[in-house]
Amino acid sequence: MKLNKLFAASTLLAAMVLTGCSDEKTDGPANSASEGNVYASLKLSLPVGSRSTTIDPDDNTNSNDGYEIGQEYENTVASVFVVLATQNGSGTFEKVATANSDLKTGGDGEHPVYVLTFQNSELQEVAGKEEEIFVFAYCNASSALQNKIKTETDFAAPTGDVTTSGEIIWGKNAFLMSNRELASIKDGIPADLSDYNTPAKPFDLGTVDVQRAAVRFDFKQYQEEGREPNTYPIKHEILDEYMGEVVLEEMALINQSNTYYLLSRTSASANWSDPKLCVRENRNNWVVSTNEDLKNQSNLGSQIDAINKAFSFTGRTVENTNIDFNSKDFEWTKISDIANNDDDNHYDKEGNLTWPEDNNIMEGYKIWRYTTENTIPCISATETGAQKRGITTGIIFKGYIKSLGDDDLSDNNEVLYAFNNLLYGNKDALKAAVDAAPASGLADAFQAAFTDGQMDENGDLHASYYGFTVYRPTNIGTTDKPVYRHYVYYTYWNRHNDNGNNTQMGPMEFATVRNNVYKLAVTAINQFGHPGDPDDDPDPEDPDDPDESDKVYFKVSVRVMPWVVRINNITL
Repeated sequence: MKLNKLFAASTLLAAMVLTGCSDEKTDGPANSASEGNVYASLKLSLPVGSRSTTIDPDDNTNSNDGYEIGQEYENTVASVFVVLATQNGSGTFEKVATANSDLKTGGDGEHPVYVLTFQNSELQEVAGKEEEIFVFAYCNASSALQNKIKTETDFAAPTGDVTTSGEIIWGKNAFLMSNRELASIKDGIPADLSDYNTPAKPFDLGTVDVQRAAVRFDFKQYQEEGREPNTYPIKHEILDEYMGEVVLEEMALINQSNTYYLLSRTSASANWSDPKLCVRENRNNWVVSTNEDLKNQSNLGSQIDAINKAFSFTGRTVENTNIDFNSKDFEWTKISDIANNDDDNHYDKEGNLTWPEDNNIMEGYKIWRYTTENTIPCISATETGAQKRGITTGIIFKGYIKSLGDDDLSDNNEVLYAFNNLLYGNKDALKAAVDAAPASGLADAFQAAFTDGQMDENGDLHASYYGFTVYRPTNIGTTDKPVYRHYVYYTYWNRHNDNGNNTQMGPMEFATVRNNVYKLAVTAINQFGHPGDPDDDPDPEDPDDPDESDKVYFKVSVRVMPWVVRINNITL
């Protein structure tokens, strides 16, 4: 299929035709504008095949990393719901008429034609007024979402909720899409619609540019020569000495927003004042998402109930507001399974396919999962509503310490201890290190922590004291043949616009934004990570911790890619 310019920035609704008819015979004109229905045929231009080298990349990427055409099931439009609206003096949009269609009546795989039906009586309110009519299009909107739009007084106000049946926005062949920009009929609806009573003589509703409401994450597995996949050597970040190995096994999403706006919003202000509908994101504005009141709370630790209502996969309770990595909240994906997922289709800014060519930097990324949009107001960690870990979407990586030095730990059922980012081993190895340096901070902490009342019957610490990180063994084998794992966890808070400065928060730096693909690859691990239980962690993940931190556990290579969605031109 030759897409030419039809694949430029995002999907556009194409060729919409209004025709009028009468439901019954009257003494008046056969197609009086006050009677019957007004029909609209909708022609879509869909990306279902190969691409043309003349394709233009999205001009709204905020990224130099290229773009994704997407999979066919991410691009399919199975139904279209259209709202016609006016805008009053205060800037609020007021619904005039709605129509929906899942009836394909012609065309081909590249240009299917759908038929919609408007109520003629609804259009009479604006017909002949030469008033600008705005066109809002929702592709693949469920009946539940359509009903929200139809029944709300302010049709632009409703939000979707992915915890509610029928409102998931990333089902195969059913990705929800809506306006990326405002589209309108500048001169309004004519007074006499009888002139547009056949598909051959349509009224032109213009063009609507749509984008997906969902966010996509891709992941690339790590492979170092001489090591098993996703096995990382750990070196001391200052001494550059080899300390052991960590194997990453699983990954999970954290802090997925349960709700999302059906129509996108942006604001020129960091505090999200005066948000505008369907205005493109750029380097100077802020994408506005749901739960603004929660995100402007100064103390998130006191808002755990609200956080758990607003987000899924938080791993937090009111009793312990720090992340419990052992929580059953999380949906873990085996990293090895991601290798069997669909490939992506990455193009650079010049329109060259850069995957899966051999030895290419983009080779090996696979689609992991989808989620909702989630952004945060304000840019300073001292401001109310700063970008904090309690309200930021991120990824948790779960792994285990494979070896300490050259010693394999699979048969080691002892508690291990770390201090100041150095893993010493069991309590005996720790005591030996203290004896070798009796006038050290390690020795002082050891004397303070290992006292009566803070140890169990084996002489191990009940929890983290005085800066010790405690890694406890888990038997994943059997009683007769045990295999031990000392699990470690790493958090990555998703970056949208990386300002390249790890000590200063930037505008829209930590966010997940609709219609973007975030390509993740863990390229190095510098430390042994968090233990599962926050009580064993001297530095647990607190909801009020800022996303930006000087402390680096591991490096993640991230590429932000907007999906290049279809351009569907409406010609009426």
